[in-house]
This record gives sequence, C-alpha cells and structure tokens, in this order.
Amino acid sequence: MPPLSKKKHKLLLAAKRRRQTNAKVSPKKTKVTQEVAFEDDEEISSSSSQASEDEIEKDEDNTEAMDELDDAEETVETKRLRLAREYLDSQRGDNDGEEEENDQALGARLAVQRESENSFVRVAERFKTSLMDQCISSAIRLKPHRGSVTCCCLGPQRVYSGSKDNSLYEHDIETGRLVREIIARWPRSWIKQGETLADHQAREAEILAVAVSSDGRCLAAAGSDSLVHLWDIRKQNSQPIISLSGHRGRIAALAFQKNTTFSIDSAVDDSNQWFSKLVLFSGGDDAVVRHWQGGKFLEALYGHEAPVRALDCAAGGPLSTGADRTVRSWKLRDETHLVYRPKIKGPVPLTSVDSCSLLSDVGGGNRTFLTGGDDGALSLWNTKRKKPIAYVPNAHGTGYPQATSPRWISALTAWSNSDLCFSGSCDGFLRLWRITENNDDLLPVQQISIPGYINAICLPSRSDNNTDGPPFVAVAAAREHRLGRWGATIKSAPNAVLILPLLNSSS
Repeated sequence: MPPLSKKKHKLLLAAKRRRQTNAKVSPKKTKVTQEVAFEDDEEISSSSSQASEDEIEKDEDNTEAMDELDDAEETVETKRLRLAREYLDSQRGDNDGEEEENDQALGARLAVQRESENSFVRVAERFKTSLMDQCISSAIRLKPHRGSVTCCCLGPQRVYSGSKDNSLYEHDIETGRLVREIIARWPRSWIKQGETLADHQAREAEILAVAVSSDGRCLAAAGSDSLVHLWDIRKQNSQPIISLSGHRGRIAALAFQKNTTFSIDSAVDDSNQWFSKLVLFSGGDDAVVRHWQGGKFLEALYGHEAPVRALDCAAGGPLSTGADRTVRSWKLRDETHLVYRPKIKGPVPLTSVDSCSLLSDVGGGNRTFLTGGDDGALSLWNTKRKKPIAYVPNAHGTGYPQATSPRWISALTAWSNSDLCFSGSCDGFLRLWRITENNDDLLPVQQISIPGYINAICLPSRSDNNTDGPPFVAVAAAREHRLGRWGATIKSAPNAVLILPLLNSSS
C-alpha cells in the first residue's frame, strides 16, 4: 500500500482521538438518557443541546474522514467496477431510443406478415388445360450464346443470361431483341500461338450466376473468376461499377435481398463508392455465404461443409443449399441458422442439394420453401418442422446417368405466395406442380416439352393485384449441366433462353 500524505495522516489521527473520547463519554451519556426518560416534565438545558450538536458535528467529521480514507484505499478492481456502473447509467438514455426503433421494426415485420398471409393465392389449377402446345409455338428463342447457357434472371422488360462461353447478354422480353452485349463471348478459334493473357483468362471466367435487385437497377454476375461484378442497369455501359473479391473458387449462386434499393452519387462514381442499403449474398466452392451491403463486405456466414449450390433470399434473410446435403435458413439478427437435412432414399443416395426456392416468408422465421437435388426428389419444407412436409421421389423419372438412376433436379422456382411451382431436369420437360390446400403434398399439374438440360427457371415478380398466375416463364436450356459435364451432351438441345407465354384457363 502506498504511503499516505500528511493531510490524510492528520485526519487519521484526529479520527482516532475522537473515537477514544467517545468511548470515555458514552457511559455518562447513557446514564443521563435513562434519567431523562423517567422525568418527563424536566426541562432540557441549552448546554446539553449544545453538547449534542457538537457530537453530531464530530460524527459528521468522522464520516468524512472515513470516506476520504476509503477513497485512498480504492483498489483497481473497485475502480473499474465504479466506472462500469457510471457508463451503464449514462447509456440508459440511449437505450430508450433503441427500444423505440425495435418497436418500429417489429411493427413493420408484423405488417409484412399480415400482408403475406392475405395475399396467398391458388392459381395452379388453371394450368391444367391443354394449351401448352400453343405456348411452345409462340415461344421466343434467344440464341446469342455459343456455349451452354448456365443462368438467367428477369428485370424490368429485360432478361439477362450468362453462359459457359464467358458471355453476358441483355435482351428485350417482348421482342427478343438483343439490347446490349455486357460481356463478350470467347473468340471462336482457340488460339495457341500468340495468345494474349486476356484471351487465356477469359476461358476461366464462365458466367455461372446472375441476379437483379428487386428495384431493377442493379445487375450482379459471378462465375469461375471468383469475383462478383455489379452493373448499374440505367447506364448503357458494359464496364462494371465495382467488382467484389473475397471468394476462393468459383461462385455458383447469387441472390439479392428483396425490397432493397441503392443509389450512386455521381460526384464520386469514378471511385466506386456506393451509398445504399443494397444487400447481396453470394456462395461458391469455398463453402461460404458472403454478405455484401452497399458494395462492401459485411460478414461471412459459415456452416456449409461443402460447396454452396443455390441461394434465395427474402426480407428475413437468405436460404442456401450445398453439396453437404443440407439446407440452411439464416437468421442474421440472431447470428445463427437452422439446418435441414433432406431424406436419403432411392437407389442413388443424395449427395448434393442443387436448387432451392422460397415460396413464402410471412415473417417471424416462418418460411415455406422447395428443394431439389441429385437424388431426383422434390421436397416441400416449413421452417417450423425439421422434416419435409411433402416429398416426391423421382420427380423427373429415371434414366440418368444409368437406366435406374433418378434424374437430377437442376432448376427450381416458385411463384411468390401461391401454390404454383416449376422444376427442371434433363428429361426433356419443364414440369408444373401444385401444392395442396393443406400444404402436405405436391401434385403434378402440367409439363412443357423442352429438350436438354434446364439450368435455370425465372418468373416475373408478382404484383399485388395479379391473381391469374405468371404471364410467362423464362427457361435457360443447354446441352450440358451448368456446373460440369457429368452426363452425355444432348446435341439436339438449343443453347438458348426460351421465353414461354403461360396460357391458362383465364388467359
């Protein structure tokens, strides 16, 4: 203990003397008090009251002296505790404002939940009519790609498609006209001598995933170059605004969070500064789902033990599937996620869940979604249950890669908040499914003949007043699977994007 100062030493001695004096005076004081207790009419002299005031002042002096001694003997631990309490007291005022913000966020989530529950429609029964032949005859074929088309997505009056030939194109939906070539495809000839570095690197940059933000302003594309490229669709410029790095290996899945927007400040556009709340998720062969916001990296979502194959995202957070045979529903607020494992049945065991699609997200973690994998099974899930609520084995039949093997489900999508969903494989058909009223089964509705591998299926965003079903569907058909060449190449298949008008009983 450090030595005390002169002032504190004098205070200590004074307190000691006062304690000794009080010890001597206390018996007499007790005796007088007892006498006064029996003599009620006796007057108290002013001298005795003056003495009591002096004693009170001495007691106060003693208390102040002891407090000063306690301050002098304050340890490091007690000081830290005192400072922590003072800091918590100062933060109580700020917590009141945070509680108000949490209340507003809760009210917004409840409003979204009520809106989702009220907007659910059943339209699948209308597609049981035999009008699918007319859909094929009036389809628009977009064939600018030389390689297999791996992905496609829809924007406002536009369709975007990527291919294994490194190309990324933008087409008009109504006319099929090529609007612009965002990324050029590889040269036709494979140059061996005199080949430039750009030509060599282009062969390693297959486009495997594309996505458009919900406001239709931002386009994202990724592939085997391990980069996520972002474009401003409003600008007729083929150069990306920013390229995001961080993945190790090819990127096979992209998904924007719905109902997010962004804006770019023209004054600082050259420095690639993003000032927005645009939320994007990406997944690839490094088994990591990366979370981006405003063109900047926020966090890495770890959990998958094998490459990420598919992503879908609503306002509540992303949904991911992977080659580790799991489906994961991420809760960003709680920094956790739920894991779902599909059934392992059939002659060929499940090794990878290759596709997923959110059917509804009513908030509060209550989600309904679809999954499909290389076991050929189609599963319907709800986040409240650990097992699928509906299961369809061999949804696209058998015959790949062996006669008794189920055909992989390579593409899957659902029309938001409805009972209609689509699936694709390599059996030559795009299949339509209906979810029963009790949400406990999946029933086939219709099938559309499309030769080749169906690598992607896209539906337009649903408007609140649309209760007739999607007006059209865009399908990426190719001769090869989007992630490899495991099966035989289907030479009769077109490497094209097909825009099929969906004619139903109400059309």
